Amino acid sequence: MKLNILNPKTIGRYLTISFFSLFVLVTTNIAIGQITLNKTVVQNSSTCNQFDVTIKATGISSPAPGDVMLIVDCSGSMADGSPSSMSYAKSAAISFVRQLFSATNNPGNINRVGLVSFTATATLNKALSYATDSTSIISAINSM
Repeated sequence: MKLNILNPKTIGRYLTISFFSLFVLVTTNIAIGQITLNKTVVQNSSTCNQFDVTIKATGISSPAPGDVMLIVDCSGSMADGSPSSMSYAKSAAISFVRQLFSATNNPGNINRVGLVSFTATATLNKALSYATDSTSIISAINSM
């Protein structure tokens, strides 16, 4: 946006408003991501008292953490089939845990996984845990 600015007070007002808006954007984005600011002020050589002000803000949001509870049916019907339905469920659960905790999907170790099994009643096999505890999560899946 180009404005014809007639005096230094007007320049100061527009810069103050612009920088205040950027300050609000930066302070709100600090907690949720990264922001890069580029700003330039160039005096227009062909017109007296006219300046071209360019402000560019580029933001990258941080990934949101994922809390996932895996709920697995451990009733008698899961033993049916060859291989059994339970072996497929365990394999899928382990694959899911490994994928969720991969470096690409879990930057900063922010995701958590827990495990609940059920037959007639539900049992908490593993509370929500971070990737550092993935071995015990997989062990809990294998022990169902």
